[in-house]
Amino acid sequence: MWAVGLWLGMLAVSAWAIGPDELEYWSRLRFPQELLFSFLNDDSCYSEKEYFASCAKALNAVRTELNLPELNLNFAKTNTSDLPDQTKSDRLSFIQEIESLIEQTPSNMPRAALEVTAVNAHLGHFDSHARIMAADQFSDLQSANGANYKGLGIQIDQIDGHPFLLDVYPNGPAAQQGLKAGDELLRLQFDNEPANDVTNKSSIEVNQLFGTGDYRKLKIRIARAKSREQKKLGQLNLAQENENREIIDFEVAPGAAYAPILSTQMVKPDIGYLGLRSFDYDETCTEVADGIKTLQAAGAEKLILDLRGNGGGLQFMAVCVASLFVDASPVMGSRALISQIPRLGQYVQLREPIDTENIDWVDNYSEPISTEPLVVLVDEDTASASEILANALTSHKRAKLVGERTFGKGSVQEYSAMKDYSDFRLAHTAALLLTPEAKTTDGIGIVPDIELTSMELSLSKAIEILNSMDHPTGGQK
Repeated sequence: MWAVGLWLGMLAVSAWAIGPDELEYWSRLRFPQELLFSFLNDDSCYSEKEYFASCAKALNAVRTELNLPELNLNFAKTNTSDLPDQTKSDRLSFIQEIESLIEQTPSNMPRAALEVTAVNAHLGHFDSHARIMAADQFSDLQSANGANYKGLGIQIDQIDGHPFLLDVYPNGPAAQQGLKAGDELLRLQFDNEPANDVTNKSSIEVNQLFGTGDYRKLKIRIARAKSREQKKLGQLNLAQENENREIIDFEVAPGAAYAPILSTQMVKPDIGYLGLRSFDYDETCTEVADGIKTLQAAGAEKLILDLRGNGGGLQFMAVCVASLFVDASPVMGSRALISQIPRLGQYVQLREPIDTENIDWVDNYSEPISTEPLVVLVDEDTASASEILANALTSHKRAKLVGERTFGKGSVQEYSAMKDYSDFRLAHTAALLLTPEAKTTDGIGIVPDIELTSMELSLSKAIEILNSMDHPTGGQK
């Protein structure tokens, strides 16, 4: 098995971009000038066409971050075999141009962030997932078991034609004001804008009302089941609203919210829901196993596993979660790749390539803990480790995949400590992932058994499909 430090997330899809959550790390660090020069020195940039192209990308990446127009430096894309006929005295110095821009252009971005942006754009030319990151950032990713963000701390879906709060995150703004999972949404009013009746809107339409960016202050009217039995999500009889439910108004302002890695709910008396947001946490498999057992104890005889928006994470966690459902192997394999990054061995200790096409991956559970009929929800943001899981479940005919074609990130990145620079990690692609049939989905994705657009897919639809399947476990009766 690959050593610790291999990652399957979508973190490096846009390798050179520095997100707002990364600025804190770079504000504390200095990017060594000798390291910057080793990547982008003039002799290397003018050594051959592909390196010239990577240096051009590095310069334009910095210009983009500083809101400056890109320069037309597409020479390396021409058919000529010769580099520009310039003497060293008059040719463009990429490293000097980058440093000059950083010095002269006002920016709220830390200097180190701009410098690593340049290096990551250079690396990304040779490997679209390659990047340098702060060692502390990688450590935080490994230890994270959820996601912090600014918002209301709610998840919305649709059941029986009505929008519901599928989850209310603990200690988030909505939870602090008293909103609960299972509350039906009736009306939303943002700031002092006109109120929106959302009783019969789809969950997609409701989510679109929130728009993008930070949520606004919200007045929200909900319907809540009165009886203890009806408070189980999905058991509310909407036709008897006066007798069985109460109407409550809340006012919620956006604030710090924390989305746990897993949410579980009973969405019908016999159907349990597992919403898995990532595989970034090394206890992910244990949490999923505990979630399954909790739903089984609550009466679940069928399950929905929601991988929509799950961008991946730790590869062995995906294999472990698959083993909770699948009593078969292999779950996956991989094919080693030789890195195309120039002089990579100068910066990190390279491992001997490992080819695991014919190796059965070790499962954490000797036998599955779930044999319930299973539907798995996927979308265009389902990627990497979540695609491993989806592939394993559909290849072994354990589940029905429903939703959109998945992202198609079928590769593994190795995050290596940099020689002589302990504050940094360098990620590079080490292998292609293979399905149980020894095929790759990289750049292709997985086509679901039942294709539905995001507008068409809801929990109601998933429940309908689950209930209509003759043998939802693919022959395991």
